[in-house]
Amino acid sequence: MMLENIHNYYFFTEGVSNMGGAQLLVLRRAKFLKNKGFNVKIVIRKHRGNFILRSKFEGIPLLFVPDFGKPFFCVGASRREQLVKTISLFLFDFQNAIFESHSYEESVWAEYFAGIFKVKHVIYLMSDFPITSFKYFPCKTFFIQKYKRGELWSTSRIGLEHILGQKVDITNDKFINVSFDESELSEISSPPFPRCRDNSFVISTVSRLDKSYIEHLIDACIEICKVDTDNYYDLVIGGGTQDQSRAKYLSNKFINNKLPVNNLSIHFMGYVKLGKDFFEHTDIFVGMGTASINSISQHCATVNIDPFNFNKSSGVFGVDVYNFAYVESEKFEIKDVIMKLCADDKFRVRAQSEGYALFVAEYSVESSFKKTEKLIADSENDLRYFTMKSSLVNIILDRLHYAFSRMLEVIH
Repeated sequence: MMLENIHNYYFFTEGVSNMGGAQLLVLRRAKFLKNKGFNVKIVIRKHRGNFILRSKFEGIPLLFVPDFGKPFFCVGASRREQLVKTISLFLFDFQNAIFESHSYEESVWAEYFAGIFKVKHVIYLMSDFPITSFKYFPCKTFFIQKYKRGELWSTSRIGLEHILGQKVDITNDKFINVSFDESELSEISSPPFPRCRDNSFVISTVSRLDKSYIEHLIDACIEICKVDTDNYYDLVIGGGTQDQSRAKYLSNKFINNKLPVNNLSIHFMGYVKLGKDFFEHTDIFVGMGTASINSISQHCATVNIDPFNFNKSSGVFGVDVYNFAYVESEKFEIKDVIMKLCADDKFRVRAQSEGYALFVAEYSVESSFKKTEKLIADSENDLRYFTMKSSLVNIILDRLHYAFSRMLEVIH
């Protein structure tokens, strides 16, 4: 099957309310396909917070089915029959169609409906939880089968290893990098980017203040300023926290008390809606996750934080490391990477150029769909589905396990 032969693209995902990386990724994929002329619809299983992106999803039909948050055999047979009718009425057209699911919970349901309506179903996992963490029917057997058929993908090769619990060959490309649509950035940030001293090195980051790398970054900048006393540095920190004690702690430590250097200014912006100007005013961006992708999309030299060791860096994005989630070779001191970029103009220009080239090739929405098309074409052509039959013992265990987990949720 080729993507060009598909007209109907249907997503089964956790939810689209609130605004996080997963919701934005669903939005980008859905909008791109819709703009290409596909009939796009989305089935969700959870509402979490306000529907901040409501206007962005305008014109894309949504169906809320909370049952899909339950294990398959915790929903009775008669209710499953009703759900078949609901899905049939909502999606309606199953010719030249494909289902794409995004987590273990809804992927089981998507497989069930794919078997009924004879539709190809692919799983694009947006988190790296191991398949052994899904304790309900059909457990890991189903996901291994989908992987072997080329119908289970991840957001990175290393993420795929975490999912499968085993090493995969370096040539294994059953992954699609998290994409970013640079048109999502407004021209001007809100609140406005702070005024910085002329001719200073501007280092910036965007993150929840709860993340401990914020302190490590500030400490790294202080150490840099102790060594490089001839230059002035501005550190701009975008992001907030709901923990007021954390905000007060950082303010007392780094703002209210005098810094041990006089060539560094620290600017806490609070919650910020990123604009292109944020990166235009930045010499070096330090970050992690999708914030780093935002940065390289704007030709900004970007230092990645190691997500498993917040006082280390995985290197310069596009030069030392090519994904934002994992360390690919060695780890670096944050201070050393920033100092190298500040001291070498040619290296900083290289970081800008190679970071942007990486974005275009691997992280743009266009490139993600070239990869989607390749993975669909490489997957098995015949339509086979996992048989949704289980022993009575497993069904009872599933229901007991689910009831117990719900009871724990209520307690907490």
